[in-house]
Amino acid sequence: MNKKFVLPGEKIAVIEEFFPSLNTFKIDGDIFAKLAGFINISFKSREISVTPISPIKPLIPRYNDIVYGIVSRVKEVIATVNIFEIEGKGILSNPFSGLLYVSYVSSYYIKDLFEAIRTGDIIRARIISKNRIPFILSIKGRDNGVIYARCPYCMRALKKRGLNLFCSGCRKTSNRKISSFYLL
Repeated sequence: MNKKFVLPGEKIAVIEEFFPSLNTFKIDGDIFAKLAGFINISFKSREISVTPISPIKPLIPRYNDIVYGIVSRVKEVIATVNIFEIEGKGILSNPFSGLLYVSYVSSYYIKDLFEAIRTGDIIRARIISKNRIPFILSIKGRDNGVIYARCPYCMRALKKRGLNLFCSGCRKTSNRKISSFYLL
């Protein structure tokens, strides 16, 4: 039974045989695994525990990471972004907050953020703050910017047409700071 693979919630022993230890819990005299891993039994101390498959480390964005996020609020000089993925590392279990200031959008002058992004846009950005939450983001550069957007009038997906985004439904054009990775 030692080194057997178990899944979360799987019954691994009874309280009469062993004492619950790391990554286990008991209900009505039964001992269950808290997470996926391998059973470890100490016959000397009569303890049973579960060793995780891999060490549990939360995925946290770091300085200079490329991240993907959904713009949740836009004002003239600042936007709030919910970061949901780190490029090359994976999807976050809980989104982190990011701030995008108008000065970090482009190397050219932009009057306000409505010229570059809108609420609901999915963006590709770089984290430029060190050890600070909310994270400060930048979409400067050819590869960063809006990678998916919807028409503000009819909610259809916008398609890239030249330097602008075009809605095939209502035939309107929208200005955005478009990434070279734009999806459509």
